[in-house]
Amino acid sequence: NGEKFAWPKFQAGMVQGIPSVNFDLALKELIHEKIKNEVDTRRQIFQLHEPFVEFVLPAYLVDVNNSLTWQKDSLLGKELELKIASAYGLNAQDYMSLEKDILEAIESQSKMSLSDDESDEDSDVSESAEVIDESPRSAADGFISYLVGCAFGRWDIRMAISGWKQETIESIDPFSPVSCCPPGWLRNDTADFVRGVVKDSYPISVFSSGVAAENTVDGDDLVKYIEQSLRFIFNSDSDTKEQDLLFKLKFSSIRDYIRRPTGFFADHLQRYSKSRRKAPIYWPLSTASGSYTLWIYYPSLTSQTLFTAVNDFLDGPNGKLTQVSREGAELRQKGSSRSSEDEKRYEMLQTFEQELTDLRDTLLKIAPTYQPNHDDGVQITAAPLWPLFRHKPWQKLLKDTWTKLEKGDYDWAHLAMNYWPERVREKCKTDKSLAIAHGLESIYVEPEVAPKKTRSKKKAETDK
Repeated sequence: NGEKFAWPKFQAGMVQGIPSVNFDLALKELIHEKIKNEVDTRRQIFQLHEPFVEFVLPAYLVDVNNSLTWQKDSLLGKELELKIASAYGLNAQDYMSLEKDILEAIESQSKMSLSDDESDEDSDVSESAEVIDESPRSAADGFISYLVGCAFGRWDIRMAISGWKQETIESIDPFSPVSCCPPGWLRNDTADFVRGVVKDSYPISVFSSGVAAENTVDGDDLVKYIEQSLRFIFNSDSDTKEQDLLFKLKFSSIRDYIRRPTGFFADHLQRYSKSRRKAPIYWPLSTASGSYTLWIYYPSLTSQTLFTAVNDFLDGPNGKLTQVSREGAELRQKGSSRSSEDEKRYEMLQTFEQELTDLRDTLLKIAPTYQPNHDDGVQITAAPLWPLFRHKPWQKLLKDTWTKLEKGDYDWAHLAMNYWPERVREKCKTDKSLAIAHGLESIYVEPEVAPKKTRSKKKAETDK
């Protein structure tokens, strides 16, 4: 089923129980051709949507032919399925009865899955997308997501102006290995992007460190980089396109859309979520009021990222906290000569300075012991940072995850070993899978095998 499906089970006994039929050559070729066409069509559509591995360009930039759709009710189509059913000795009535049973089982499993998902009650993230959202609004937020990716050096923006050149999908075997990266990716081995730094020949600037600021009026911030990319793609038509995007997003400005937790991050979280797996790659770490935000690019995250955020964006000669403190000191020195406007500004700066100080202190408290490992996944890696997220459902999920980490529920994670090494090492002595996960097989102790109980001679004679 194209909308919701249950994964098949492949236990040996179940597979052995499936009857085997030798289809005639004509039916084999028909099935092969149908599947090949469906795979090719879906690959073309997936090329227009993050986060699929086929992604090239966002749908907003592409004039897709209306015929580029796939059969959503059935991969093979009713007519071909009936032919296959007939080859298995089923008539039309048998086929309909079997299909009804399968659909009822799928519906029942879907309801059970939803009821078991603890985070669904408090989250505004839907079960994303077994079905691709092709609405105008989704195309608009998908394009902003693409521009954010360009700002971090994730996507190669040159592909946006060279036109949509479909990959040669006709020659791709559906069973060939999946590519390690999407075709639209700005690869690290290209001449323009080496070791995370773009060369002068690349047409736009990127946040090479994996950290970007939002609301840095006197410097380069994420919104300015997005607007830079808009101008590069659309030239003189960029203002018109920006208004079109805002109309579809229902926001007054790109900055407003990026800043609000219910704006870009909410859309991004939904786009990068599937069932219970939620894996956003752009993380907004904000002050208490959301007046200032540092965006972290998860794929570039290292043990030094939080220090970089503090040193380059908060402290230092050009840091936001330094700028605000300097301006506040200048107004303070005015004393009684401050005008009413100066007084309002001074009060605002005092509040802002305290929020920035709190943000810096929180980052510096976490940073010394923060050793992220991408093998742990997004949710666990982001858990120590939960107080700095302003999107409430995501913050709650991370707080719950951190609580479970503290309790020892995720001791297989590298992060657990980093924070609670004694507890995890002790568990590794008796849990072989845990010891293997942490490379500590040497300390694992095999349990003694209890001797088998032997039957007494008297009992054996009685049985006889």
